Amino acid sequence: MGTGRAAVARKAALAAALVAPGVAGGELVLAAAAAADAAACANAPGAALLNQDCLEVDGSGRHVDDAQMRAWRMDPPAVPQNICGYNSRVMGRLHNAGAWSRTGNFHNGCVFAAPAWMNHPVNRDFQNETWFRGEWKEDGVWTGRHPMVCIELNPWDFC
Repeated sequence: MGTGRAAVARKAALAAALVAPGVAGGELVLAAAAAADAAACANAPGAALLNQDCLEVDGSGRHVDDAQMRAWRMDPPAVPQNICGYNSRVMGRLHNAGAWSRTGNFHNGCVFAAPAWMNHPVNRDFQNETWFRGEWKEDGVWTGRHPMVCIELNPWDFC
């Protein structure tokens, strides 16, 4: 798994390659496991290939420095769509067993032909083998897609 912001683009490309057009039913969720430095994307059921919400987490060990949510909206045949009136939320279980979440500020206006994104400063330690989850809200509605990454201290830990 790569690190840094480029990982989201790689995950988005992988998600696009794994979802066949016209497939109905369930949500595709790519869940990545890493030492607090990972990315994952979730597609809408039966949606276009690049209609997805992605989460990227940066940090090391169980410590998360920041998390970023991004959303892409493209309809076949690769026609970009507006993303308007949005915000996002990230959440996880802290090392002391408490729950933690942060909701970003509402973005009034639209983004066209580019991913919309929100950065969430975190600066917290999370429990080993914890699922760190993101959510995206658009036009007043949570999309229902939940990209997740697993915070693991050791390579042999499994969520």
